Amino acid sequence: MTGQIPPYLLIDILRNLDTRDLLRTESVSRTFHQELTTRAPLRRILFTLPPCPPPATGVPSKTTYDLHPIFRLVDYIPDTTPLCPRVILRDSGKQVSRYPVCLNFACSPACRRVEIELCGAVLVVEDPEGVNVMGILRGLDELMEERHMNGRLGWDHVQFPFAGFRTPPTQGTGPPRLIPEFHNLPEITRQLSHGKTVASSLTTF
Repeated sequence: MTGQIPPYLLIDILRNLDTRDLLRTESVSRTFHQELTTRAPLRRILFTLPPCPPPATGVPSKTTYDLHPIFRLVDYIPDTTPLCPRVILRDSGKQVSRYPVCLNFACSPACRRVEIELCGAVLVVEDPEGVNVMGILRGLDELMEERHMNGRLGWDHVQFPFAGFRTPPTQGTGPPRLIPEFHNLPEITRQLSHGKTVASSLTTF
């Protein structure tokens, strides 16, 4: 059936799906797989389109970045043991590192430099091929350990589980800056105990 759909129309259909649905769609047929791995607009949605070459003028333009949705779907557990077993998919409990998505670019458009901000400290993650999902998670783990060792962060991951990242409202011309967010379970419990509807439970450190 997909062979009867003009390529331009198929792109218009697929680009209306979110990233998770597109990842599932890739295995539907050979045609879908080819479209999703060769068409730039779809690769951008899938966070697989490599970074663009630097501008010829040397002056970067202002860019708005989308973060990979996988960051909102994982649990990150702080520890001194190897990282991979400590980053798991929330719905299945399986390690993220076992899936190709861990090598997808962390943001779209992809970039070679990303900053992570936590408790007043900034860690820079760089990769000449483009910063990927696991690169960001390793950077977060390194920054968490550094802040903990310096006594700047006492994080209870049970009461404040990892919820993903956000970017500042005004993103300048520099690299994207990611700020970790955490679910505030004590606040959720407090609001529910008072019969309130929880509007937002996210907090930052």
